[in-house]
Amino acid sequence: MNKTIFLFLTLTLLSCNEADEKLYYNSGNPKQFDFYSNEDKPDSSIFYYDHYKHPVKRQQFWNDSTSYVKNYSKEGLLTGEGYYNNGSNRIGKWTYYSNDTIKVFEYKNIRGEEYLNQSWIKNSKGDTIGGHYYSLRTKDTINVNEIINLRFFLESPILSPDSELLLLLPETSKSFSSDFSDEYRIEVDTILNLKHDSLNNHLKELPLNHMLMVNLEFATTGKKRVRGILKETYKKTFKDSTSLKG
Repeated sequence: MNKTIFLFLTLTLLSCNEADEKLYYNSGNPKQFDFYSNEDKPDSSIFYYDHYKHPVKRQQFWNDSTSYVKNYSKEGLLTGEGYYNNGSNRIGKWTYYSNDTIKVFEYKNIRGEEYLNQSWIKNSKGDTIGGHYYSLRTKDTINVNEIINLRFFLESPILSPDSELLLLLPETSKSFSSDFSDEYRIEVDTILNLKHDSLNNHLKELPLNHMLMVNLEFATTGKKRVRGILKETYKKTFKDSTSLKG
């Protein structure tokens, strides 16, 4: 059993215009209002509950490759918001609201499938009180041929406190595609966690099995995108020889 975390970034924009098309329930109440842009393309939609004091169920704002959604309860409260891709998979960070708790789920589009990558649970003050996620510390600007250090920490493991964190990076001059569809076709280098470095033996009180560092260097200027796979792996052998493998 293993959990894999994928790293890449998606940015999108929203827009909206005047209403153009309307659908109604048999009761005569609004069911769906559609809005169009000047190019006669869907721009946004509003979906309604039937027979409720607060009728708005969902607002959806469209663009060429994604749509942004806001969902509401029958009491008129915002319950969740985030992006869909054109395949109706959730992508990016979705926020869900429930009483005094906020849950943030990060979704990735992996080989055309919706993949839950990380999660955070926050209280009303915005403090993180749970979830499953990692942190990354590094510089955002470097010079040509300067070595940049990436430091990963698995803040909240999914499988076990004794699991192992690994990082898979494509070999030099290669790169994963944006949806990682070539994950099993590209040769990768595996970077082990700090537990496997004898120089860290004096730091045994730290969760070295969930800490990892890697150095990168770039020979040209410009923006650089690094795609990799963080894996949390846990293996345990029972008396009957069954095991969980990562």
